[in-house]
Amino acid sequence: MGRDNSRRIVVEYDMKEKRDKVRGERRLNPEVKRIISWRKEDGVMKWKQLKCPQNTFYGIKGYYGTLGLPVLFYNLTKNQWHKGLPKSVNL
Repeated sequence: MGRDNSRRIVVEYDMKEKRDKVRGERRLNPEVKRIISWRKEDGVMKWKQLKCPQNTFYGIKGYYGTLGLPVLFYNLTKNQWHKGLPKSVNL
């Protein structure tokens, strides 16, 4: 009767450098590359690329979180997994 927790949402993102010429600052800002749904079908993990009506990381996590799906983030630049929201970094 209970739901099988065999589906996950993975948000892949890259860190892109942005420059503020007025302040003379550089930052690495996260940008979404794609959203993937991992599912277990017949004992095999399969994935499918998804479209989401939300544009921000906070919105994506909230959208799929309300559906009861766990959301993970994958940094393609550093090859790291994490559950927290991605943050921009000052250079």
